[in-house]
Amino acid sequence: GEANLEARELFLKAVEQEQNGALYEAIKFYRLAMQLVPDIEFKITYTRSPEGDSIGKSYIEDNEDDSKIADLLSYFQQLTLQESSIKLCQPELDLSQTHISVLPMELLMYIFRWVVSSDLDLRSLEQLSLVC
Repeated sequence: GEANLEARELFLKAVEQEQNGALYEAIKFYRLAMQLVPDIEFKITYTRSPEGDSIGKSYIEDNEDDSKIADLLSYFQQLTLQESSIKLCQPELDLSQTHISVLPMELLMYIFRWVVSSDLDLRSLEQLSLVC
C-alpha cells in the first residue's frame, strides 16, 4: 500500500545518504522507513549496475566485517518471543543474584536502546552482550 511505497522511498534515500557518507542523515531515513514498515529492508530488492563504481566495490570488499555486523543486527531485529518460556539469554551458571534474562523483554529493549544510543555504539552493544 501507500505506507510500503513511502517506506521504500525513505529506505532508498537512506541508502543513498549512506553511500554519500552522510551517516546521520541515513539513520534518520532508515528509522522513518522502519517506523512505517518494520521489515522494509527485506522487501527491497537491490540492483547494481554492471560497471559499478570502484568506490562502492572497495567499500564492500574492505568492510566485510561491517556487513557481517549488519547481518547480525538484522538477525537480532527479527528475533521475537513466541512463548513466554523462551529466553534470548540465560545464565551460564546458577547464581544467587538475579540474571538479566528475568527482566521483561520491553525493559531489556529499553536498556539496549539506551546503551547503544542513537549513535549505534557497537562497542557498548558488545559490552552489554557480555551479560548474556
